[in-house]
Amino acid sequence: MDNEGELELLLTMNDRGVGYSLGPYPEIRELDAMLRHLEAGQIWDGVHFSASSDKGEANGHPLFHFCRRTDRVLFSFSEGEWRCLKELFSAVLERPELRSVLNHLSLEYGEI
Repeated sequence: MDNEGELELLLTMNDRGVGYSLGPYPEIRELDAMLRHLEAGQIWDGVHFSASSDKGEANGHPLFHFCRRTDRVLFSFSEGEWRCLKELFSAVLERPELRSVLNHLSLEYGEI
């Protein structure tokens, strides 16, 4: 939580040398939804994020891309990296110590 009571997460990608701050709650929930739902060949056009995935490059494997609208930083992932990001982000949001915070913010913000 930051000084204003908002949830902030830091998405750290050590192999890329990136620490990417996420928050507040609506942005975190949208990223979670995007990760869960975006499949190869689809586009995500959300409030906070835009994302896309091609059906496959020359090697036949799709690439996934997303960026936050406010800073326009673009990340690209292989299919395996995308799956790993999806699984790790979901696991973090399911941690008991974070679950109670998310439940509280869900009541505060309503269903997003």
